[in-house]
Amino acid sequence: MTARTLSLCAALAVALLAGPARADDPREVEGRAMFAKGEYGKALDLYATLFAETNDPLFLRNIGRCYQKMRVPDKAIEAFREYVRRSPKLKASEQAEIDGFIKEMEELQRAERDKAALAPPPPPPDLRAREPAPSPAAAPPAAVVSEAPPPPEDKPIYTRWWFWTAAAVVAAGAVVTAVAVSSSSTSVGNCMGLTNCARVKN
Repeated sequence: MTARTLSLCAALAVALLAGPARADDPREVEGRAMFAKGEYGKALDLYATLFAETNDPLFLRNIGRCYQKMRVPDKAIEAFREYVRRSPKLKASEQAEIDGFIKEMEELQRAERDKAALAPPPPPPDLRAREPAPSPAAAPPAAVVSEAPPPPEDKPIYTRWWFWTAAAVVAAGAVVTAVAVSSSSTSVGNCMGLTNCARVKN
């Protein structure tokens, strides 16, 4: 058996031991398509499902890349570091690439912290908004309009008490005057009064 034949037999044996090459899951292709279209949220959900099913650390790298594109530095750094921890046999070039991703996310973290520190503090809460709305002022009581009593009816004058009192006084005065006159007009001789009679000799 020639050396060439031995080499072919060895290669065939290695291929048989290795088994058939694993074909990509159709969902991996779909995830890459979503990532290429910028649908990072959908790609993230798909990669998370694939990692849960296969426990393949390669999906952690993909998850970190999705968070990186979505500018979520904390979760991106966590995914990249977990990928490195689970992949001890990374090539130097791939390790350098992951280190670059982590450095980029750390810079984004610092920028966000600086921005938050420079942001003006929020305005104090408006305490007036918590106060109960003032109740509508009570309407003043309606003015009570008292009607004036009706004017007394005009009665005839002879029904007034003072009319009869005056009449009695006048009548009494007339009686007194008549009595006085009659008593002073005594007859002298043939005359009824002294003033209108001639003097009579004795």
